[in-house]
Amino acid sequence: MSGPEEKSSEEQTAAQNRGAGWIWPVVKWSLFAVVAFFVARHAETLAGELSRRPAQVRWPFVAWAALVAAGAWTPSVLYWWRLVGRAGYPVPLATIVHAYWAGHIGKYVPGKAVAIAVRCTILKGVGVPLGVSARTAVQETLVSMLLGLAMLFALFPWLTEVSRWAGLLVDRFGLVGVRAWLYALSIAVLTIAIIVAGKSLLAGLVRRLTRKATDDHLPTQPTEGMSILETTGWAAFISLGWWLHGLALGLVTLAITTDGPGEMLARWPVWTAAAAAGTTVGFFVLIAPGGLAVREELVVDLTSPLLGGGPAVLLAALSRVAIFAGELLGLVVTWLWDRQTRDKG
Repeated sequence: MSGPEEKSSEEQTAAQNRGAGWIWPVVKWSLFAVVAFFVARHAETLAGELSRRPAQVRWPFVAWAALVAAGAWTPSVLYWWRLVGRAGYPVPLATIVHAYWAGHIGKYVPGKAVAIAVRCTILKGVGVPLGVSARTAVQETLVSMLLGLAMLFALFPWLTEVSRWAGLLVDRFGLVGVRAWLYALSIAVLTIAIIVAGKSLLAGLVRRLTRKATDDHLPTQPTEGMSILETTGWAAFISLGWWLHGLALGLVTLAITTDGPGEMLARWPVWTAAAAAGTTVGFFVLIAPGGLAVREELVVDLTSPLLGGGPAVLLAALSRVAIFAGELLGLVVTWLWDRQTRDKG
């Protein structure tokens, strides 16, 4: 039994933790402000290189990009739905989709945890324990981001025109023709192996982090394992989503250049690599809410050799507008869908 002195010590510690709680948010936002400042300075320099500035932006292409960018997350949404179902909780698809898009808006808070918390809160309303929703949401997010990084590295043989690092790798190992495809295949095999090996580790980590908040007293059904074959199928499906992210970026180029659809599609690997690099690296930089500034910098770096500095800056900015518009549309549509489904139920 705890004595008065021990309780007093615990209360003092808790009070100190609460008092210091403001420090980390200030640090995160300060670091983000520094990153955004230098990115803005770089963008200002590139903007002075405008050589192909469009007379006007063709906004219908931006609108199409917003729709494609939103639809590009569909494989990841369905993958999360599958994970939750395998954990023994057959949640309605409308609820999963709404939770996913609500979490997407939460990613604009530094630290990334808000996105997961929003998803978990919505699923808790339909009876999914915190431990299950957190584990599956984190697994889906990490798998999707890992596949995005894998896509970036697998495309290196097709990025020599825009990336010095890709050029060095291709020259060093002679990644042309069949060798280029074998290299891409090896990246795919390695990625599948990492996903399969990391599932148990991830499950244990999330279980420990959520143990205190999980409703352990609730009966749970046994989790079904996912075979290597099914994991490979989902990986290919989610990778298709990354190609759609690249297509969305390519559509924005049609809005600001005189290129035709054929020219845009010929450079699809570049757009896909730029979208994957910006999104995944921006995700792993915890100080950048929604990957802001970090994503834009990487998109500019990978596309400016093709478009020129100024148009690349415009591409990065307009693609962010398209992405955010797609996210807001997704949130509203899925909220209405989820509400209608629950009313009928």
